[in-house]
Amino acid sequence: MLQKLKGPVVTPVDVNRAPRKLLLQVPGLGEKSVERILKGRRGQALRLADVARLTRGLRWARPYIMTRDWNPLVHARPKLPTVPQLALFEGAQSL
Repeated sequence: MLQKLKGPVVTPVDVNRAPRKLLLQVPGLGEKSVERILKGRRGQALRLADVARLTRGLRWARPYIMTRDWNPLVHARPKLPTVPQLALFEGAQSL
């Protein structure tokens, strides 16, 4: 039985390239899920939907993993509200 290392990973882990030991550090991925991922990536590169089929812990793992179509550094950024820009000389035109 493999021991899970202490603490979650800090940077996103590429599920298509990462070794077993690193995948076990990802929250939401257990031994069975990691085995399924390792077997699934042999044939083709995994997408987020593939990882969702292979594991039940995707909700917890999503911020820590990268797939072919998902990168949390790009996709999970919060959308900032757009504020209309004020005109610089709006009052000066009436003078």
